[in-house]
Amino acid sequence: MEKPDAYFLQYTNIKNDCGEDVQDYLKTLPDADFITNNCEFFYFMTGIPCNYLSNDEGDYLPGGSVSQILQDGTILAYVPGFGTQMESLSYLVSNLEPIQNVCSLELYVWPDE
Repeated sequence: MEKPDAYFLQYTNIKNDCGEDVQDYLKTLPDADFITNNCEFFYFMTGIPCNYLSNDEGDYLPGGSVSQILQDGTILAYVPGFGTQMESLSYLVSNLEPIQNVCSLELYVWPDE
């Protein structure tokens, strides 16, 4: 059997390097709901079933469904460079409040007004 190349080991290596940090942080958020731009990575790292982000640019604008979910208290688990990457998502992320950056997961909440 051939040794897998580095791309295939990436998730495993990340989890081995800092997966416990993710689990420790998630213990502080036992009732949290999440959405993510990379459900595969999020589930691999956390074991928590997740909801994919929409591919509709309008959902990220004020009043859009993703913005509303975040306003209602859902946490965005954002993985830069992987998964859904859209201009409107990048704009939305830039306007959210970061709460933690753990093991390639950037966690954001809707800012207090």
